[in-house]
Amino acid sequence: PSTTPNLSEIIARELEEVETHQPSTPTTTRRPRNRKAPFQSHHQREDPGSTCAREVMLGEPVPSSSYHPGMIFLALHAEPAWTVKWSKKCPSTGFMKNTPYGRVMVKQRFFVVVARWHEHCVALPMFTHQGVGVARKPHRNEFVPVRDHRSTQSSPQMPYLWTKEMSDGAVVLHPLTHVQMSRPVSRDYSVPVTVMGRLDQRSMVLLVAMYAEYVRSALEMQVSGAL
Repeated sequence: PSTTPNLSEIIARELEEVETHQPSTPTTTRRPRNRKAPFQSHHQREDPGSTCAREVMLGEPVPSSSYHPGMIFLALHAEPAWTVKWSKKCPSTGFMKNTPYGRVMVKQRFFVVVARWHEHCVALPMFTHQGVGVARKPHRNEFVPVRDHRSTQSSPQMPYLWTKEMSDGAVVLHPLTHVQMSRPVSRDYSVPVTVMGRLDQRSMVLLVAMYAEYVRSALEMQVSGAL
């Protein structure tokens, strides 16, 4: 008989270790010099309300073989500016674009890969929600806190996920940064991104397991009519 643990067992085992888990010795990932993607020293400071302190030039398309679960990259994230209130906030948090179909916010955002396919990967976006985290969110089970191993700031919640390596040009993640499991995006390998780092092995396994379990349980509830 198979002794391979199921997703629930993986999640339960990993969460038992969360309280005693400590981040690994801080390391950085050196990137080759690229004039098309300059980084300045201010990207290395801890930003009070965003996972991306300043807009930066994105690099070249990354080979598909470089995409693996746990990889963190910076890429453009576009979505409709769905309310007037949000549209007024956008100039300070991203770029507003007028289109024939309405206003769109285009912002650089951090993503973490949870699955890869032949021509694209599936990644989850990171949010700070203007630096307040998920305190005002009604469905907090959709979010998983992530912690930068280089951070010197205290965090009000015990993070489930830790970074292992981050680029020497990457801003230190805000203490209230969360990965949102309910908003996956598909990213084609031909689209330029900038690789920023990766989660540690434990965090990668936990995030993939939690995401798979979250999707499975949500689909089951929808099929049964419970959601």
